[in-house]
Amino acid sequence: MAEPRSPVIRFPRRQSPIPKTCPPPPRDTQGDAELRASLLADIFDELIRKKGEHPEGLLVHAAALFAKDLLEEMVVLYRQALCETQGGSGHV
Repeated sequence: MAEPRSPVIRFPRRQSPIPKTCPPPPRDTQGDAELRASLLADIFDELIRKKGEHPEGLLVHAAALFAKDLLEEMVVLYRQALCETQGGSGHV
């Protein structure tokens, strides 16, 4: 018995313009930490602006959790940067 033909036409795959042998860009630990610091400052600015208002508890709670996570990531990045400047492997 013959198999029915699919009505879906398959398109040929395009090759990626990025060569597969290209190494990933080096990580910039200081830049990563500064980005998180900027995001953290923005969150705190937003919470300060809402001080006079009656913000929803869930929104404030979510912002506080996100800020806490960013702060923990910043500590790790700071420690990695210290290890890198001291000639360590960068692992904490």
